[in-house]
Amino acid sequence: MKSMYFTLFTIINLFASSCSDDAKHSPPATPTTTLSVGGFNNAPNYIMDNQARIENRLNLKLNITDNNWSVHHTALSANLYESPQFLNDIEFIDAGMLAGYLHNENLMDLTDKFEPIKNNFPDFSVAHGINDESKQIAVPFELGPGVAIYRRAYMEDINQNLADVMATWESWLEYGRMLKQDHNVYLIANSAGVARAIIYSDIKENTGVYFGENNEILVETDRFKTAFQIAKILTEEELAENLGMWNSNWYEGFNNASFAMEFQGAWLLQSLADWIAEDTAGQWGVSHLPNGIHMAWGGTYLAISNNSKEKDAAWELVNYLIESQNQLDIYQQIFTFPANLLTYSDAYFDQSNPFLNHQKDRKIYAEVALNIKPAKYHRLNNVAETQVMNYALTSVLNGSATIDEALATAAKNIQLRLDEK
Repeated sequence: MKSMYFTLFTIINLFASSCSDDAKHSPPATPTTTLSVGGFNNAPNYIMDNQARIENRLNLKLNITDNNWSVHHTALSANLYESPQFLNDIEFIDAGMLAGYLHNENLMDLTDKFEPIKNNFPDFSVAHGINDESKQIAVPFELGPGVAIYRRAYMEDINQNLADVMATWESWLEYGRMLKQDHNVYLIANSAGVARAIIYSDIKENTGVYFGENNEILVETDRFKTAFQIAKILTEEELAENLGMWNSNWYEGFNNASFAMEFQGAWLLQSLADWIAEDTAGQWGVSHLPNGIHMAWGGTYLAISNNSKEKDAAWELVNYLIESQNQLDIYQQIFTFPANLLTYSDAYFDQSNPFLNHQKDRKIYAEVALNIKPAKYHRLNNVAETQVMNYALTSVLNGSATIDEALATAAKNIQLRLDEK
């Protein structure tokens, strides 16, 4: 009898073991949920490069559309305002475009879903995705900490002390005057970029970049006047080459060292290393911006369509993409700076960057991200930026208006747009 029980027990165990092994090696169940994802540039590359693994992990089928920046946001704008049925379940959104979308009813309120994890992200990045009704409409995927990218040939190689140069705006301008006189080189590629860095820094609590509480227009305050004054000095004294951006002249400037410095988001370093100026490896360094300012330059957010029939599954994918370990993997694979601050203590942030002459740059980006002040993004933020950066600043730099005149005109035009709503 004992032998019979033993034999029966053995057979049952063998059968169970066989079933377990089959389960381990059997193909995953066919996904019952399909999600569409719309992205731009390299933002969705991590999903595409790891699509099979992600689909298997979340039991999803993913349809990914990847376009350039302009095509993606043109289609996104049209769909949000005219054809919401064509929105993807999940949309990647550039930080610079986000303000215009935060109040659109076709994007899902993510407040309750994001609330348990929002402290894992820098305050400024959380605030950027919140609309005037305190709803979290988009969540941060990757950040663009603003930094100064400088030529080592015009810094330590000529015995200049970086900390002293960047201490104040005046010390930075004096450094530029020395470069022009002694080395016949421009201080900066673009004066408008310097103005933008100042405008987007040191935002006062409970205010935005262009608007304060109760729709107060801020463009005639000292922050804007300082930005315009420094840009005017750079232009009038010919310390800025004023090449524009994303054109052959700008690219050439990075390669032939016609300017000593450029202000941009940390993401630009990878573009320099990959395709803009790959032969200049080791010739660059990065620094905090002058005068101790901290600001964000770009970044990418994730939003979910209110028309999605798979909102829970869409959030599961969004949550997966912003989880700390996956954010670290994304940084290592496609070099987008992580929004999840839990990654900043990882050993990867202590590694050096060969393109920057082995500088340990990642800690600088983290310091910037953690020190950017939160700003409220008004629904007319982009309208105000067009008035200030495209019209008012241009009129000052070409001499057709004084700073006070240009900013007063900008304020008047912004008020007209406010009155329309």
